[in-house]
Amino acid sequence: MHNERMPPIETDKTQVNNASLPYREIVGGSLQYLVACTRPDMASVVRCLGKYNGAYTRENFAMAKRAVRYLLGTKTFGLVYRPTDTMPLLIAFADADHAMCADTSRSNTGFVLQLNGCGWMWKSKQQSRVTTNTCASELVTACDCVDNLVWARQLLAELLVKTEVSTVHCDNQSALHVIANRGNSKKVQRFAKEARMIAEFVDEGAVQMKYVSTTENVADIITKALGPQRFEYLRDKLNLEDVVSAWNGAQRID
Repeated sequence: MHNERMPPIETDKTQVNNASLPYREIVGGSLQYLVACTRPDMASVVRCLGKYNGAYTRENFAMAKRAVRYLLGTKTFGLVYRPTDTMPLLIAFADADHAMCADTSRSNTGFVLQLNGCGWMWKSKQQSRVTTNTCASELVTACDCVDNLVWARQLLAELLVKTEVSTVHCDNQSALHVIANRGNSKKVQRFAKEARMIAEFVDEGAVQMKYVSTTENVADIITKALGPQRFEYLRDKLNLEDVVSAWNGAQRID
């Protein structure tokens, strides 16, 4: 499914919802559970497949089986967390895929929160409204990301864990410029409140916005379809590893 545009939802009722195909059980049950727990690398695929739950076809079922085959080949993969003596550092990567839905022209939101380099919160979801340009869709994503990031900082504070300023990495220069100008832009004036919300947290010293190149944006893997090499590169940055090898190579604490 890498680099493939997902087909529109089938409207011919005679071609959908074959009861002999366990599509909903696979996508809405098993795959969604994995994404929620230990496999953020599957988030984009499961989001795409999920929109066909109400009208799935044999073609959609074939796509779901391809996802299962990928899982079979990486069944020992999972999130690996390693201890560290440094002060907790909470950062985030945010990305949007503009107007990629063939049925609604809505954009995809994707973000990853990392604590000391380990991914522990992620989101891949279609946005609730259509945006007219990439900058607007990136602002919607950044706002959602910062909202969750601030919540995570509050959670750590309640646990008496001190954290440094959290950096949000974004690969859209226009969005960063609008945030710095507190939403004062005719291009995205409908999304000024998102930019101003982020700017307030920047002023408070809770977060800082920083540009990151698209090739290094970890959130790309849960936002859009990627080629095999880039997919595997970003998967490694999610600290998704062979857990058996990681366990065997771990330093044991007596």
